[in-house]
Amino acid sequence: VLLGQPKDKTIPAVSLDNYNLGYMGGNYLKEKEYKNICYFANEKGYYSTELRVKGFLDAVPKGTVIYGVNTPQIACERAKELFKTGGTDCIFVNGDCFLGVYRAAAECHKRIPQDAAVFATNSLPINDQIYPSLSSLKQDFDNLAEQCISLLQELLCSSQDGSAWDRKQIFLPSFVVERESTKTDSGQYK
Repeated sequence: VLLGQPKDKTIPAVSLDNYNLGYMGGNYLKEKEYKNICYFANEKGYYSTELRVKGFLDAVPKGTVIYGVNTPQIACERAKELFKTGGTDCIFVNGDCFLGVYRAAAECHKRIPQDAAVFATNSLPINDQIYPSLSSLKQDFDNLAEQCISLLQELLCSSQDGSAWDRKQIFLPSFVVERESTKTDSGQYK
């Protein structure tokens, strides 16, 4: 059982739904009425990146995608470029890259969320502790692990009794956890 989302539909797999992740994040930000939404994506060539970008662009056709942003340092550099040119009012990031965006905002004298909102793909414990707290997508990793083990058990049972493998793939959706980084000046969510 592959823990990940393969291109090959015959490989039994359990994964986050990467298309859904990009779509949910993009749609949430579009519904918040941000106009210049930028998604900091990982490198091209990864299937998960392709799916996330496709989901994001399906939700936000006029959104901007910047590839190769996979560390907080790179995120800081790209965010500074955007802040200096006024190229964004919202940045959607993967993993811990939000740290670089927060640093860039501080160095460019931009307030989060008043001048630029920040939204992340991962709901990490630190998201509640930083200021302003970071809005994000949350994945059910406990369910992901349970589904992976269950599918593996099904395949082992099929092997033992000689029946054909059920080559199913299970993709789990994410959901939005709204925090301070996507609020307006008045304290209300935009």
